Amino acid sequence: MKLPGSRTSSGRIAVLGTKEMTLRLTRSLVAARLRPAVVVTWDDSHDSRSRLTDLQALCVEEGLPIAVVRRSTSAYKAILDASPSVVLVAGWYQLIPDDILASVPHGFVGAHYSALPRYRGSAPVVWQLINGEREIGYSLFRLSHGMDEGDLAAQGYVEADEGYVGEVLDRLNDAAIAKLVQIAPALARGTHAFSPQPAIRPSYASMRRPEDGRINWTRSADAIVNAIRAQSRPYPGAWTELSGETVTVWRAYVEESADYSGVPGQVVRIIDRKPVVACGTGGVVLEEWEGKQLGLTDRLT
Repeated sequence: MKLPGSRTSSGRIAVLGTKEMTLRLTRSLVAARLRPAVVVTWDDSHDSRSRLTDLQALCVEEGLPIAVVRRSTSAYKAILDASPSVVLVAGWYQLIPDDILASVPHGFVGAHYSALPRYRGSAPVVWQLINGEREIGYSLFRLSHGMDEGDLAAQGYVEADEGYVGEVLDRLNDAAIAKLVQIAPALARGTHAFSPQPAIRPSYASMRRPEDGRINWTRSADAIVNAIRAQSRPYPGAWTELSGETVTVWRAYVEESADYSGVPGQVVRIIDRKPVVACGTGGVVLEEWEGKQLGLTDRLT
C-alpha cells in the first residue's frame, strides 16, 4: 500500500531517522530531485536536539509523506507500506530486526561516524574526540544483523583539529550526506558496489550516561580539554562541582605559557578573568562555563 500523497522522481527511496542529519538528508534529497517515498521519524520532541518541527515543516512544504512514530513497529510498518527499494538511515538508534532488513530489495544503508570497523557502537564521535583523534571517520554501510558490521558503501574522514563536537558533527553531516545523496540513485537501483569492512581488529564504543561527563582533574590537561571538547554543545557538557554545586564547562584550552603544580581541581591563577585549574599534569584555562564564579580559593571536584 502506497502512503497517501507520495510523489517522488525515484519512487524508491525511503528515509528513516531523527535529528539534524535526517533533516539535512531529506532537504538534500529534495534538492537533488530524489524525493523520498516516505520520511519516517521518531517523536523526539522532548529531546533538546530534536529537529522534528523543522522536518515536519519541510515535508509539508514539499508534499512529502511523513510518519512520526513512538514505536519501532509503527516505523517499520510505514517503511513497508511505502514499498521502497532502499532505505537511507540517519540517526536511528535501534537495531532493526532481520526480517525487516530483508524486506527491502536493496536493503537499509546507514551512516556511522567512524571509520568502521573502528568505534563500532555508541557515541563514536564523542569517544574519538576524548581519545584525541585528529581525524574523524564516517562510514556509509549496509545494515546487517551485527552491530555496525555491514559491508561498506563509502568511507571518508573530516578534520577534527582542535574543534568542538558540534563543529565536527557539522563537518561529518556535510560530508556523509553529500556522499549519500551522490550514490542514492545507484543504491536505489541496486547497482552500487559494496565492499567488506577492512580486515583489521575492530574496536567498540560504549553508551554514555550523564555521570560520565564528570571531569577528572587528576588526568592530564590535554585529556581534560579533549573531554570538554567531546561533550560540549549540542551535548549536555562536561561538568564538575564546587561546594556541591554543578559547574558545566563548555570551552577550555591547555595553558602552555607556564608550568603548574597544585592539587588537581584547584584554581591556581586567573588570566584575563579566566581561571586556570591545576590538573594531574599541567593547567587548563576555562573559557566558558556555567555556574559559580571562580577564584583562587576555589577547588573543583
